Amino acid sequence: MRNFLVTRARTAFWIWSAPAILALLSCTASGLKGWALLTGYLLAIAWILVGWVVINFQPRIAMRPALAALDNRCDPEPLLELCRTVCRQNPDSLIFQVYQGWALSLLGKDKEALPVLDRVANHPRLTKDALALLVWSAALPSGDPRQEWAAEKLTALKPKMRANQRALVDQVINQRRSFALMQAAPPQLEPLLQQDLERAGCLREKVAAHMALGVYYHQREDWAKAQMHLEFVLDNANKLHVRTQAEELLCTLS
Repeated sequence: MRNFLVTRARTAFWIWSAPAILALLSCTASGLKGWALLTGYLLAIAWILVGWVVINFQPRIAMRPALAALDNRCDPEPLLELCRTVCRQNPDSLIFQVYQGWALSLLGKDKEALPVLDRVANHPRLTKDALALLVWSAALPSGDPRQEWAAEKLTALKPKMRANQRALVDQVINQRRSFALMQAAPPQLEPLLQQDLERAGCLREKVAAHMALGVYYHQREDWAKAQMHLEFVLDNANKLHVRTQAEELLCTLS
């Protein structure tokens, strides 16, 4: 039933609304007047509104296991499938378009992700929704100048955020600054990358932190440490594209 509410949301809404619409027509045809007619109308409208709320919140509920699969199993495919399903019915959905672009980028499908991200860039609510803006900027290709623009907008939104959201924004911005130094791999970067690994709360974050350390040690030509971190990525990244990147780096060590 839940799957039907997600995949056939419009059909489900009309099925739910049909009894209320028939009741309204019946009230009108029966000649009811005054409070009886008003009560009938109010009950019908309430019935329709309840259905609208339940059906519209169902994709948000379905997103929880999809995000759990990404965080705990490094599998973006359930999230991508959910987002594609929702966007087919509601192409204007900001959050599901953003997550669709992110899931595609995590799978390494950059050519498919970029048109989605470009379309979202013009969404009027993007700069007002901190979570959507953060995920959108994370999905952009490395070095995209729009990441700096997003960082400025996120900084401006910080006073309106909850404490945990502000901490997440700070963490992401600091990580990007660290990645900007990755090519030179200065010694002072190592403790920052180690902190990211210690703070990682799920497998996906641990994989990203190990990958960053693997790249850092590869740049420093510390082959033993690079291999240790890259092998963790290879063993745990599952369907994330970063697994392929780690494999390519490991090949250069042998």
